[in-house]
Amino acid sequence: MRKRGAELDTIFKKLYEDRVLGHLSVEQFQTLSGGFTEEQEKLAAEIPAKEAAIQKLRDTVSSTEGFIAKAKRYTDITELMPELLRLFIQKIVVHEKSTKWSKKALQTIEIHYNDIGCIGGDIPQDTESPRQEISA
Repeated sequence: MRKRGAELDTIFKKLYEDRVLGHLSVEQFQTLSGGFTEEQEKLAAEIPAKEAAIQKLRDTVSSTEGFIAKAKRYTDITELMPELLRLFIQKIVVHEKSTKWSKKALQTIEIHYNDIGCIGGDIPQDTESPRQEISA
């Protein structure tokens, strides 16, 4: 988009020179310059948003790489210890059930990992398996 903006600047300068030298009529110049001006304004508005999105992706990639580097140190986990929870998990949010007093209602659980953010979903409540509590 920056490259196209520079191209438009060059085109507009050339167009202006052609108008000054009499190669273009006033109507032709106004028609062509109007379209180029609109495109320049559109690019000027879109470039900051695109740059912010690119920076967000770069931050996500670097955070993910940090998480993977930590995970590679702990490839053979035999016991879930509080130190591991603190290393990998920022917080766990358990929401209310979608239907109160229902044994089979869905319940949303969000797991916020350090460096990579939140992963969550609807977990069906299974009444046959024992409830496990994790304390960190």
